[in-house]
Amino acid sequence: MRKKIQKISSIAVASILLFPMGMTVANAGDSPKPNPIKDCLSKMENPRLAVQFLIDESKSLQTSDPLDQRVDAIKSSIATLTFNFADVAEKDETKLLIDVRLSGFGKNFHNRDAGWVPLTENDNGALYSEVEKFRKRDTEGYTNYKVGLEGAERSFVAYDRDSKSGSETACKALVWLSDGNLDLDDSSANKGPENRQKQELCESEGVVDRLRSQQVFVIGLGLNSDTSKKQDFTLMSKILKGGCGEREPYGTFTEVGLAEDLIREMFRNLVPGNINELVPCKGEEQNVDCREVRFSVRPPLSRINILVGLTN
Repeated sequence: MRKKIQKISSIAVASILLFPMGMTVANAGDSPKPNPIKDCLSKMENPRLAVQFLIDESKSLQTSDPLDQRVDAIKSSIATLTFNFADVAEKDETKLLIDVRLSGFGKNFHNRDAGWVPLTENDNGALYSEVEKFRKRDTEGYTNYKVGLEGAERSFVAYDRDSKSGSETACKALVWLSDGNLDLDDSSANKGPENRQKQELCESEGVVDRLRSQQVFVIGLGLNSDTSKKQDFTLMSKILKGGCGEREPYGTFTEVGLAEDLIREMFRNLVPGNINELVPCKGEEQNVDCREVRFSVRPPLSRINILVGLTN
């Protein structure tokens, strides 16, 4: 019984904690996209997934993501990843092992945790606490793509080196969240440093090519909640979808402004299983299996956590 409650609780966190009334994970008309993570795991005898979150810490987040939607989306993704392997024993499936790491970048790269953390179906509270700290990490100057990606690369290299699973290590995903264009000196007049770094990023066997050669699937999410302000995500998009580097692109990029879009794109590209569409209950009043429950909150209360259990 406790296992069922934990399982349902995980998806409740993912669906109820983060979605204002009316938001859904997928639109009814959306066509399914290929999921490289799912494809990679299907080829492994002992499936293992290594997910690193590379999170922008620049001060411009105070206007591009003032509600810290990036934090809630990461917590939701971790909860949903947990849900995906919590009941494998009941299905007689091979258990999916998942390791997570949190990293930050701005002017420099930051290891923001104690290393790679294995998810468990029982308690990931310490990991959620580490994610929560990113709400206040929005004061660093500059947005240095190169140091961020190179730091993430080193983390994956160390992960492979320390792996105890032999030649078959893990499928790798890098969730890269940033809110703007490359900025190395906070000067709009002098573009020399940025132009030099663009060349270094995109040159043959630069960090962009190296991540591709290591089969790191990069999920790029451009944060911009202020639709009146145009953010330049041209380089970020080229790094992930083609136009930067010589190897075949292995990633995806989406500019997001709403919690709905951010969470949907993260689920769609990261979660290996199938996430059911979340829609408001539209059943007739006499339908006992369908009831819509609405909650209203007022300051200082900002959200509601719901733990759902199932009886026989």
